[in-house]
Amino acid sequence: MNSPNLNLKPFIYDFHDVREFLTSWLDWKRKNQKSFSMRRWARESGISVGFLPLMFSRKRILTEKILNQLMPSLKLRSEEQIYLKNLRVLSESTSLDEKSKALNQMQKAKKYKNLNSKNLEAYKYLTNWLHVAIREMTALNGFKLDEKWIQSKLKKKVPASKIKKAIQFLVDHEFIKLNKNGNAKKPEHVIKCVGGVYKLSMSHFHTQMLNQATQSIYETDSEKRYLISQTVAINPSDFDKIKDIMGTALEEIQKVVKQSQSPTEVIYITHLAFPLTKDCGDINE
Repeated sequence: MNSPNLNLKPFIYDFHDVREFLTSWLDWKRKNQKSFSMRRWARESGISVGFLPLMFSRKRILTEKILNQLMPSLKLRSEEQIYLKNLRVLSESTSLDEKSKALNQMQKAKKYKNLNSKNLEAYKYLTNWLHVAIREMTALNGFKLDEKWIQSKLKKKVPASKIKKAIQFLVDHEFIKLNKNGNAKKPEHVIKCVGGVYKLSMSHFHTQMLNQATQSIYETDSEKRYLISQTVAINPSDFDKIKDIMGTALEEIQKVVKQSQSPTEVIYITHLAFPLTKDCGDINE
């Protein structure tokens, strides 16, 4: 987000993260009421004075109960309160289903939809793997922007009606453009998606793609796929080094992709790392 104007009260529909909104509101309140502080806000809300700093630094979860205690100070309209509660779910929940329901509720606010049309467009693009696959297919030799042709090239069985709907979305929102000869191309298209909406859209996308990755183990010839993995014990402080290595590898792959001539198939490449255990810390048992 751009630096807020502290003379103006933060407009809630500009925000995609509940803490960012609360932080901006607190900065605005301090600017316009010198005696106001985080400590005072906590006391007036019946919250431990030590909790808010931890919450703002993301070391504590912002629960529905705590948000309800903070809400009276914000002086929001009823529809704004509903938006903020859904924004909290989008930011804090670990459930993909709960996050999706919260975003659906947020989209009912006309002011949000008007301000975030590009954000919602990107969300729709990323939450359907077909959109991404078809857009990449435009670079294939002999590509035809036709649902039957695309259906014949996909490894996964997809109804032609779904492909036709995906094509319409891609063309309508200019993820795919047609030149004067009617041939499809993939234009430069900035995908603007931020905050909890971005995280949610990528969660949907990765879930769909990893489901297909599981199928590929059984359905794709070993020469056409590549699986390599390790299960290791490390100090969490070394995880950033691993992420850097994975990021560098992806950059090298992009160099190969840019130099690839006459592509004939679309493949999905992912680097995956996640914990199998909880952090044991410094406890010796």
